[in-house]
Amino acid sequence: MSEKLTKDAIDLSTLSIPRLFGRYFLPTLLGMLSISAMTAIDGIFVGHAVGADGIAAINICVPILMVVTGLGLMMGAGCSVVASIHMAQQKLKAARINVTQAWIFATMVISCCVWRDGHLACLGCVRTADNGLYNRLYDD
Repeated sequence: MSEKLTKDAIDLSTLSIPRLFGRYFLPTLLGMLSISAMTAIDGIFVGHAVGADGIAAINICVPILMVVTGLGLMMGAGCSVVASIHMAQQKLKAARINVTQAWIFATMVISCCVWRDGHLACLGCVRTADNGLYNRLYDD
Protein backbone atom coordinates (compact mmCIF):
# COMPACT_ATOMS: atom_id res chain seq x y z
CA MET A 1 0.00 0.00 0.00
CA SER A 2 2.81 2.46 0.77
CA GLU A 3 4.33 1.81 -2.68
CA LYS A 4 1.06 2.92 -4.28
CA LEU A 5 0.99 6.08 -2.18
CA THR A 6 4.57 7.05 -2.98
CA LYS A 7 4.08 6.31 -6.68
CA ASP A 8 1.01 8.56 -6.99
CA ALA A 9 2.15 11.28 -4.58
CA ILE A 10 2.98 14.76 -5.86
CA ASP A 11 6.32 15.92 -4.50
CA LEU A 12 5.78 19.59 -3.70
CA SER A 13 9.43 20.20 -2.83
CA THR A 14 11.08 19.12 -6.09
CA LEU A 15 8.59 19.83 -8.88
CA SER A 16 8.65 23.23 -10.58
CA ILE A 17 5.90 25.74 -9.95
CA PRO A 18 4.48 25.64 -13.52
CA ARG A 19 4.32 21.84 -13.39
CA LEU A 20 2.58 21.92 -9.99
CA PHE A 21 0.15 24.53 -11.31
CA GLY A 22 -0.65 22.29 -14.24
CA ARG A 23 -1.23 19.30 -11.97
CA TYR A 24 -3.69 21.17 -9.75
CA PHE A 25 -5.34 23.36 -12.39
CA LEU A 26 -7.44 20.79 -14.25
CA PRO A 27 -9.12 19.15 -11.20
CA THR A 28 -9.86 22.57 -9.71
CA LEU A 29 -11.28 23.84 -12.99
CA LEU A 30 -13.47 20.77 -13.44
CA GLY A 31 -14.78 21.07 -9.88
CA MET A 32 -15.70 24.71 -10.31
CA LEU A 33 -17.34 24.06 -13.69
CA SER A 34 -19.40 21.20 -12.27
CA ILE A 35 -20.68 23.35 -9.40
CA SER A 36 -21.58 26.14 -11.85
CA ALA A 37 -23.29 23.67 -14.18
CA MET A 38 -25.26 22.24 -11.25
CA THR A 39 -26.50 25.72 -10.34
CA ALA A 40 -27.49 26.51 -13.93
CA ILE A 41 -29.24 23.17 -14.46
CA ASP A 42 -31.03 23.54 -11.13
CA GLY A 43 -32.23 26.98 -12.24
CA ILE A 44 -33.53 25.56 -15.52
CA PHE A 45 -35.52 22.80 -13.82
CA VAL A 46 -36.91 25.09 -11.14
CA GLY A 47 -37.71 27.78 -13.72
CA HIS A 48 -39.76 25.34 -15.78
CA ALA A 49 -41.46 23.73 -12.79
CA VAL A 50 -42.12 26.69 -10.48
CA GLY A 51 -41.49 29.80 -12.54
CA ALA A 52 -40.12 33.20 -11.63
CA ASP A 53 -40.74 32.80 -7.90
CA GLY A 54 -38.63 29.63 -7.82
CA ILE A 55 -35.74 31.30 -9.63
CA ALA A 56 -35.97 34.25 -7.25
CA ALA A 57 -35.77 31.86 -4.30
CA ILE A 58 -32.71 30.18 -5.80
CA ASN A 59 -31.05 33.55 -6.35
CA ILE A 60 -31.62 34.36 -2.69
CA CYS A 61 -30.32 31.00 -1.45
CA VAL A 62 -27.22 30.59 -3.65
CA PRO A 63 -25.17 33.38 -1.99
CA ILE A 64 -25.99 31.91 1.40
CA LEU A 65 -24.89 28.50 0.16
CA MET A 66 -21.63 29.97 -1.15
CA VAL A 67 -20.90 31.69 2.17
CA VAL A 68 -21.58 28.49 4.12
CA THR A 69 -19.45 26.47 1.68
CA GLY A 70 -16.63 29.00 1.92
CA LEU A 71 -16.70 28.98 5.72
CA GLY A 72 -16.68 25.19 5.76
CA LEU A 73 -13.75 25.04 3.36
CA MET A 74 -11.82 27.64 5.35
CA MET A 75 -12.40 25.83 8.61
CA GLY A 76 -11.61 22.42 7.11
CA ALA A 77 -8.44 23.58 5.38
CA GLY A 78 -7.23 25.50 8.41
CA CYS A 79 -7.93 22.64 10.77
CA SER A 80 -6.23 20.11 8.52
CA VAL A 81 -3.12 22.26 8.15
CA VAL A 82 -2.76 22.80 11.88
CA ALA A 83 -3.45 19.13 12.60
CA SER A 84 -0.91 18.06 9.96
CA ILE A 85 1.75 20.30 11.47
CA HIS A 86 1.12 18.79 14.90
CA MET A 87 1.15 15.27 13.51
CA ALA A 88 4.46 15.93 11.73
CA GLN A 89 5.88 17.03 15.08
CA GLN A 90 4.58 13.78 16.64
CA LYS A 91 2.04 15.69 18.74
CA LEU A 92 -0.98 13.47 18.16
CA LYS A 93 -2.86 14.73 21.21
CA ALA A 94 -2.58 18.37 20.08
CA ALA A 95 -3.77 17.41 16.58
CA ARG A 96 -6.79 15.60 18.02
CA ILE A 97 -7.59 18.55 20.27
CA ASN A 98 -7.50 20.93 17.26
CA VAL A 99 -9.84 18.73 15.24
CA THR A 100 -12.18 18.40 18.22
CA GLN A 101 -12.20 22.17 18.69
CA ALA A 102 -13.07 22.64 15.02
CA TRP A 103 -15.97 20.19 15.31
CA ILE A 104 -17.26 21.88 18.46
CA PHE A 105 -17.05 25.30 16.80
CA ALA A 106 -18.86 24.05 13.69
CA THR A 107 -21.56 22.45 15.85
CA MET A 108 -22.05 25.70 17.76
CA VAL A 109 -22.33 27.75 14.58
CA ILE A 110 -24.80 25.32 13.01
CA SER A 111 -26.90 25.14 16.17
CA CYS A 112 -27.01 28.93 16.37
CA CYS A 113 -28.27 29.06 12.80
CA VAL A 114 -30.82 26.27 13.21
CA TRP A 115 -32.17 27.11 16.66
CA ARG A 116 -31.89 30.88 16.39
CA ASP A 117 -34.97 31.67 18.48
CA GLY A 118 -33.72 29.84 21.55
CA HIS A 119 -30.26 31.39 21.34
CA LEU A 120 -31.64 34.89 20.97
CA ALA A 121 -33.97 34.36 23.93
CA CYS A 122 -31.01 33.19 26.05
CA LEU A 123 -29.23 36.42 25.12
CA GLY A 124 -32.15 38.48 26.45
CA CYS A 125 -33.94 39.30 23.20
CA VAL A 126 -37.72 39.39 22.99
CA ARG A 127 -40.02 39.12 19.99
CA THR A 128 -42.14 42.21 19.54
CA ALA A 129 -45.82 41.75 18.81
CA ASP A 130 -46.06 44.35 16.07
CA ASN A 131 -43.43 43.13 13.60
CA GLY A 132 -42.24 39.74 14.85
CA LEU A 133 -38.60 40.87 14.88
CA TYR A 134 -36.27 40.46 17.81
CA ASN A 135 -35.29 43.49 19.84
CA ARG A 136 -32.81 43.68 22.67
CA LEU A 137 -34.44 43.98 26.09
CA TYR A 138 -32.87 46.65 28.28
CA ASP A 139 -33.73 47.04 31.95
CA ASP A 140 -34.25 50.67 32.83
